[in-house]
Amino acid sequence: MMRAMIVSLVLSMPLMASAFSAGSIPALAPASRAVSHVNLGRVPAPRFGTLSLSSSDGILLKSKNSDKNDLVTSRVPEDPNSKCSCGSNLGYDKCCARFHQTGAAPEDPVDLIRARYSAYAYRLPGYIMRSTSRKSPDWTVNQAAWIEDIVDFCDSYRFKRPGGQVLGLELEECTYSSPEVCYVQFKAKMLGPGYRPVELVERSRVLRENGRWFYEKGTLLEYQGDLV
Repeated sequence: MMRAMIVSLVLSMPLMASAFSAGSIPALAPASRAVSHVNLGRVPAPRFGTLSLSSSDGILLKSKNSDKNDLVTSRVPEDPNSKCSCGSNLGYDKCCARFHQTGAAPEDPVDLIRARYSAYAYRLPGYIMRSTSRKSPDWTVNQAAWIEDIVDFCDSYRFKRPGGQVLGLELEECTYSSPEVCYVQFKAKMLGPGYRPVELVERSRVLRENGRWFYEKGTLLEYQGDLV
């Protein structure tokens, strides 16, 4: 079972999964709702340059059960034209790859949420960490433990159907409370043990800091399925 710690999509999914598994938060009945259009019109999405940050591939992690360092390998597709795991229906190279591999900063909060979800799918802890605000309860100076929690979550779920189809996420709403604060509501889809479907509906708070969007925290609104 994962340790109780948010390391999320965008996402505070690891903490949420641990909390629900422990029974500390009551499950809400899944609601039937029409998916609303993503609203980006209240405040113009700012545009800015790139982050001077390294790729998240090749992180060395010291295992708690071993004296040796293990290389954290990614699950990035070999074919860059493969559909991105975020569910945008675009090829990875035309979608989240630019954020994961080049350090480019998302131009709006929705892209940040998509890139964080696909980073979990592709096992990229470095991107999750560097896209998290230092104001977040996720952020910790214990980088090795943080990486291990993220990788644990990545390995606890599958982000494709057995036939290879992308599960992805569904964007439900995007609302700006100010030019620097935005709330993004989305449904994240995964497969748990035995390929059983898991769906989480989260409302994430993202912050614009020094012209760049970062994930701060999220509120789990609903969940369906077995959380690891």
